[in-house]
Amino acid sequence: MIMLELMNNIFMFVQKNQGILPDEIGSVLEPIRVPVFPIPSSGFDPSYATILSWLSFVGGVLSVFVLVIFLFRFVTLSAQMITKGDSEENVKNVIKKVRYNFLGLIFSILVPFILSLVGALLGVGNIFEWPKMFSSCESSGDYEFYFQAALREGADADKICFGG
Repeated sequence: MIMLELMNNIFMFVQKNQGILPDEIGSVLEPIRVPVFPIPSSGFDPSYATILSWLSFVGGVLSVFVLVIFLFRFVTLSAQMITKGDSEENVKNVIKKVRYNFLGLIFSILVPFILSLVGALLGVGNIFEWPKMFSSCESSGDYEFYFQAALREGADADKICFGG
Protein backbone atom coordinates (compact mmCIF):
# COMPACT_ATOMS: atom_id res chain seq x y z
CA MET A 1 0.00 0.00 0.00
CA ILE A 2 2.83 2.36 0.87
CA MET A 3 4.58 1.54 -2.42
CA LEU A 4 1.43 2.33 -4.39
CA GLU A 5 1.05 5.68 -2.64
CA LEU A 6 4.72 6.51 -3.26
CA MET A 7 4.39 5.70 -6.97
CA ASN A 8 1.24 7.84 -7.16
CA ASN A 9 3.08 10.79 -5.53
CA ILE A 10 5.96 10.47 -8.00
CA PHE A 11 3.54 10.30 -10.92
CA MET A 12 1.69 13.43 -9.68
CA PHE A 13 5.00 15.32 -9.23
CA VAL A 14 6.19 14.45 -12.74
CA GLN A 15 2.83 15.34 -14.24
CA LYS A 16 2.75 18.69 -12.43
CA ASN A 17 6.34 19.62 -13.40
CA GLN A 18 6.45 18.55 -17.04
CA GLY A 19 7.41 21.96 -18.44
CA ILE A 20 10.04 22.72 -15.82
CA LEU A 21 12.96 23.19 -18.27
CA PRO A 22 13.16 26.44 -20.21
CA ASP A 23 12.85 26.02 -23.98
CA GLU A 24 16.46 27.01 -24.70
CA ILE A 25 17.80 24.28 -22.40
CA GLY A 26 15.29 21.66 -23.55
CA SER A 27 16.20 22.21 -27.20
CA VAL A 28 19.94 21.52 -26.73
CA LEU A 29 19.57 18.40 -24.60
CA GLU A 30 20.23 15.17 -26.44
CA PRO A 31 18.96 11.75 -25.43
CA ILE A 32 21.25 9.84 -23.10
CA ARG A 33 22.48 6.57 -24.58
CA VAL A 34 23.64 3.89 -22.22
CA PRO A 35 25.55 1.08 -23.92
CA VAL A 36 23.96 -2.00 -22.44
CA PHE A 37 26.47 -4.52 -23.81
CA PRO A 38 29.65 -2.65 -24.74
CA ILE A 39 32.44 -4.80 -26.15
CA PRO A 40 35.55 -2.63 -26.46
CA SER A 41 37.63 -5.09 -28.47
CA SER A 42 35.02 -6.06 -31.06
CA GLY A 43 34.39 -2.64 -32.58
CA PHE A 44 30.66 -3.04 -31.91
CA ASP A 45 29.20 0.40 -31.18
CA PRO A 46 25.72 0.13 -29.60
CA SER A 47 24.72 3.53 -31.01
CA TYR A 48 24.74 2.00 -34.53
CA ALA A 49 23.11 -1.27 -33.45
CA THR A 50 20.22 -2.78 -35.35
CA ILE A 51 18.00 -5.63 -34.25
CA LEU A 52 20.19 -7.99 -36.30
CA SER A 53 23.36 -6.84 -34.55
CA TRP A 54 21.74 -7.26 -31.12
CA LEU A 55 20.45 -10.72 -32.02
CA SER A 56 23.87 -11.78 -33.28
CA PHE A 57 25.50 -10.34 -30.14
CA VAL A 58 23.12 -12.28 -27.91
CA GLY A 59 23.72 -15.41 -30.00
CA GLY A 60 27.49 -15.09 -29.58
CA VAL A 61 27.21 -14.55 -25.85
CA LEU A 62 24.83 -17.49 -25.53
CA SER A 63 27.25 -19.69 -27.47
CA VAL A 64 29.99 -18.97 -24.95
CA PHE A 65 27.53 -19.38 -22.06
CA VAL A 66 26.40 -22.81 -23.34
CA LEU A 67 30.00 -23.99 -23.57
CA VAL A 68 30.63 -22.89 -20.00
CA ILE A 69 27.48 -24.70 -18.85
CA PHE A 70 28.57 -27.94 -20.54
CA LEU A 71 32.03 -27.72 -19.00
CA PHE A 72 30.42 -27.15 -15.60
CA ARG A 73 28.20 -30.20 -16.17
CA PHE A 74 31.25 -32.32 -17.00
CA VAL A 75 32.82 -31.31 -13.68
CA THR A 76 29.65 -32.06 -11.72
CA LEU A 77 29.19 -35.39 -13.50
CA SER A 78 32.79 -36.28 -12.69
CA ALA A 79 32.10 -35.55 -9.03
CA GLN A 80 28.97 -37.72 -9.24
CA MET A 81 31.03 -40.54 -10.71
CA ILE A 82 33.38 -40.36 -7.74
CA THR A 83 30.67 -40.08 -5.09
CA LYS A 84 28.14 -42.50 -6.60
CA GLY A 85 30.62 -45.06 -7.86
CA ASP A 86 29.55 -47.60 -5.29
CA SER A 87 27.06 -49.49 -7.48
CA GLU A 88 27.16 -50.53 -11.10
CA GLU A 89 23.70 -49.03 -11.78
CA ASN A 90 24.79 -45.58 -10.56
CA VAL A 91 27.92 -45.72 -12.69
CA LYS A 92 25.85 -46.64 -15.77
CA ASN A 93 23.48 -43.72 -15.15
CA VAL A 94 26.35 -41.26 -14.78
CA ILE A 95 28.04 -42.60 -17.92
CA LYS A 96 24.76 -42.18 -19.82
CA LYS A 97 24.53 -38.57 -18.59
CA VAL A 98 28.15 -37.95 -19.63
CA ARG A 99 27.40 -39.37 -23.09
CA TYR A 100 24.38 -37.08 -23.56
CA ASN A 101 26.34 -34.15 -22.19
CA PHE A 102 29.13 -34.87 -24.67
CA LEU A 103 26.63 -35.01 -27.56
CA GLY A 104 25.18 -31.66 -26.43
CA LEU A 105 28.67 -30.18 -26.25
CA ILE A 106 29.47 -31.35 -29.78
CA PHE A 107 26.19 -29.89 -31.04
CA SER A 108 26.78 -26.59 -29.24
CA ILE A 109 30.22 -26.32 -30.86
CA LEU A 110 29.07 -27.39 -34.33
CA VAL A 111 26.20 -24.90 -34.65
CA PRO A 112 28.33 -21.73 -34.16
CA PHE A 113 31.08 -23.29 -36.29
CA ILE A 114 28.68 -23.98 -39.17
CA LEU A 115 27.11 -20.52 -38.85
CA SER A 116 30.59 -18.96 -38.87
CA LEU A 117 31.54 -20.99 -41.93
CA VAL A 118 28.41 -19.85 -43.77
CA GLY A 119 29.06 -16.26 -42.63
CA ALA A 120 32.65 -16.41 -43.87
CA LEU A 121 31.47 -17.72 -47.25
CA LEU A 122 28.91 -14.90 -47.49
CA GLY A 123 31.48 -12.29 -46.44
CA VAL A 124 30.12 -11.32 -43.00
CA GLY A 125 32.72 -13.18 -40.94
CA ASN A 126 32.29 -15.41 -37.91
CA ILE A 127 29.47 -15.09 -35.39
CA PHE A 128 31.53 -12.89 -33.08
CA GLU A 129 32.00 -10.35 -35.90
CA TRP A 130 28.29 -10.26 -36.76
CA PRO A 131 27.27 -7.54 -34.25
CA LYS A 132 29.57 -5.07 -36.01
CA MET A 133 28.78 -6.39 -39.49
CA PHE A 134 25.02 -5.98 -38.98
CA SER A 135 25.35 -2.46 -37.51
CA SER A 136 23.60 0.28 -39.40
CA CYS A 137 25.53 2.47 -41.78
CA GLU A 138 23.27 5.52 -41.63
CA SER A 139 25.95 8.15 -42.22
CA SER A 140 26.38 6.78 -45.71
CA GLY A 141 23.51 7.06 -48.14
CA ASP A 142 24.86 4.16 -50.19
CA TYR A 143 24.82 1.36 -47.63
CA GLU A 144 22.25 0.20 -45.08
CA PHE A 145 24.53 -2.15 -43.11
CA TYR A 146 28.24 -2.12 -42.28
CA PHE A 147 28.90 -5.46 -44.02
CA GLN A 148 27.72 -3.97 -47.34
CA ALA A 149 30.31 -1.21 -47.05
CA ALA A 150 32.96 -3.68 -45.88
CA LEU A 151 32.36 -5.96 -48.88
CA ARG A 152 32.60 -3.10 -51.39
CA GLU A 153 34.99 -0.65 -49.76
CA GLY A 154 37.19 -2.93 -47.63
CA ALA A 155 39.23 -1.06 -45.03
CA ASP A 156 37.44 2.22 -45.69
CA ALA A 157 34.14 0.86 -44.31
CA ASP A 158 34.79 2.25 -40.81
CA LYS A 159 35.30 5.73 -42.24
CA ILE A 160 32.23 5.48 -44.47
CA CYS A 161 29.86 4.11 -41.85
CA PHE A 162 31.10 5.46 -38.53
CA GLY A 163 33.02 8.54 -39.61
CA GLY A 164 36.17 7.17 -37.93
